[in-house]
Amino acid sequence: MSKLHEAWRDQRRVEAEIAALTMGEMTDLSLGRADLMHLARMPEEQIARMHWVADLFGAGRALADDPRMQREVGLTCAGCGQTARCHAAFADPAGMTASEAEVFCPNAPTYRQAGRAV
Repeated sequence: MSKLHEAWRDQRRVEAEIAALTMGEMTDLSLGRADLMHLARMPEEQIARMHWVADLFGAGRALADDPRMQREVGLTCAGCGQTARCHAAFADPAGMTASEAEVFCPNAPTYRQAGRAV
């Protein structure tokens, strides 16, 4: 129970920090408050899957190095309607291929393009 309370408290702290950002800071981030809140609420597991799928396409380094790409795929992942399918695929990551991920991952085109550029 204490871990849940700690997670809730951490979430509240992050939400307060986002709410306190100035318009200038928001402009610098190129994101609105709602988008930041959406990203901040992504579970660590979902972020790990986002990076794992990027690696399938050879785009892991590009994702790690490009803040614009991180925002783009993060927002897409945070609002994705295929979370259950992605979660199921992640249960056996050794068996997943980029071709299989393309069937359900809305970030596949971005990952594919970034993987080719490497």
